[in-house]
Amino acid sequence: MKAVRVHKFGLDAPMHLDEIEDARAGVGEVLIRTRAIGAHPVDVSVRAGFHPFKKFVTPPYIPGPEAAGEVVEVGAGVEGFRTGQRVCGRAMGGAYAEFVRLGAPWSLNLPDTYGFSQGAGIAVQFITAWNAVVISARATAGETVLAQGGAGGVGMAAI
Repeated sequence: MKAVRVHKFGLDAPMHLDEIEDARAGVGEVLIRTRAIGAHPVDVSVRAGFHPFKKFVTPPYIPGPEAAGEVVEVGAGVEGFRTGQRVCGRAMGGAYAEFVRLGAPWSLNLPDTYGFSQGAGIAVQFITAWNAVVISARATAGETVLAQGGAGGVGMAAI
């Protein structure tokens, strides 16, 4: 399969379109044929070598935290997903590729009313907002929540 990879940190170093081994769905994952990916400012910071997440990747690596597409393979232990289903979710190992592994717990059905490009911008922002507002802050119905920075993806999702 083809994948865009970062071979060297630094924005002056070009990314490369490489032919790599085909991806397979692992335990708890679904494999999708990629139709759209989410591009994030964190990707640029990591690639530049300035972000703390840099310590979690070793060149060459595939950037991109989320994607949308159709399921082509369902990994062991995964329920609720089927081949051909339109989904979006959190990429496990990078999204800039023809086929992307999504973590099933961080993936969801993409309704027909949403395009793939819309779906590719849902998972990370909404999961982050949900974790912040519902899981960490334990906000419940009827409470007031202040969402600072509502201009970004996570802030808008929190609102």
